Amino acid sequence: MYVISIETFLSKINYFKSDPFICPLMQVDEGAITFVLSGANIMCPGLTSKGAIMTDGLPAETIVTVMAENKQHALAVGKLKMSVDDM
Repeated sequence: MYVISIETFLSKINYFKSDPFICPLMQVDEGAITFVLSGANIMCPGLTSKGAIMTDGLPAETIVTVMAENKQHALAVGKLKMSVDDM
């Protein structure tokens, strides 16, 4: 297990908040916002539906920033479980 201090964790979160474009972007449609903010996993249909955008060519295990349609702030930071080409 990898353990970090709460100060380190919060500084990382604030960094992503100030510069969400540090990682490749994935965009979900507006209907997914409530679910993602409630802690739901983002499934393939949420990334392949109308309004969603995927960055081409990303391999599995890539860290991505999740944005929402028509919003300017990041919803989440996550890791891809499968490559974009497989989606």
